[in-house]
Amino acid sequence: MAEIKQIDGIMVVTLAGELDNLEANKIRSTISSSIFTGKIRGIVWDLSRLGFMDSAGIGLILGRMRDLAPFNGETIIVNPSPTMEKIFNFSGLGSNIRHGSIDSVIGEIGGSYMRNEMTLSFVAIEENEALARMAMTCFITPLDPTLEEISEFKTIVSEAVTNAIIHGYNCDGKSLVTIHAVIDDNKVMMTVEDNGEGIFDVEQAMEPMFTTKPLMERSGMGFTIMESFSDSLSVESTLGNGTVVRFEKTFSPVTEVSRMR
Repeated sequence: MAEIKQIDGIMVVTLAGELDNLEANKIRSTISSSIFTGKIRGIVWDLSRLGFMDSAGIGLILGRMRDLAPFNGETIIVNPSPTMEKIFNFSGLGSNIRHGSIDSVIGEIGGSYMRNEMTLSFVAIEENEALARMAMTCFITPLDPTLEEISEFKTIVSEAVTNAIIHGYNCDGKSLVTIHAVIDDNKVMMTVEDNGEGIFDVEQAMEPMFTTKPLMERSGMGFTIMESFSDSLSVESTLGNGTVVRFEKTFSPVTEVSRMR
């Protein structure tokens, strides 16, 4: 039996029970497919619950080491039994063996889990759209985003904040727009909220080219752009009580993208 998970570009493969040729064949392609995405920079093989392994297990691990080689990925074997450790030593994998916690091994490879959170409120004037855009760009900097991801993220923020300032509050210069953002590993979850006029028909408002401000030459493409640049987008609104825009976006660090090329 195998349990496979990823933590910040590190794949952790936990094996339990017995690993023979049949069991190795079941998981080989799954692991290799993930490696070939270029987003895996190391594999940790957790053998603490593995009771038996023959040469098929050695082949499984050696094969994935070959798959990782073009990406400069690392392989670490954790907590093998004394018998298995002898087999690994015979196979030249003794230097890849560690005894200890999975967390400590992930730290050795350089894996980390990031979480951060912030809230920003500002009055509804057009100048504060740039403030929000710059503040949120600084907030995601630790994720090491690509230039394309930064551009897309800034566009989403700009469109959501502009909608709140112009359509929610008519630039009244006193009401507050509030942004709440959370970084969870490599994903950003963000809400932009106002307590302004609200949207009469959300479904219509999300249609391309629809705008309630034609005299201001608004293109009506804001929600369409936000939706195309995010993983998910939702809009909740009540007339007279305001609007909440929620979106999520996953980032691929520059370091990972460079390994894919």
